[in-house]
Amino acid sequence: MLVEKKEELMRKMGSKRMALQLNSPLQAVPAQFSKYHLTLAAGGKELVYTYDTKAEESGITGLLDDSRPPASASRTCRPRRAPSRRSSSTW
Repeated sequence: MLVEKKEELMRKMGSKRMALQLNSPLQAVPAQFSKYHLTLAAGGKELVYTYDTKAEESGITGLLDDSRPPASASRTCRPRRAPSRRSSSTW
């Protein structure tokens, strides 16, 4: 049987994770993101942000703003289509 402290359990129940997928793997989380307490996943190709859903502000907006490349850098956006819930048969 697993027993956890009440504060830790409550913190876990109100948290969510967001993963930022990277084009190239990182060896460590860049220092500029230290205030977000990010972790690396997927062999360094994901930055994972855990945030409190009950907090007044999640911090996601700040993280995304801070992760933008400089205006002089080129940027590629690849839209993704959500998987269809329809069957593969034609209609």
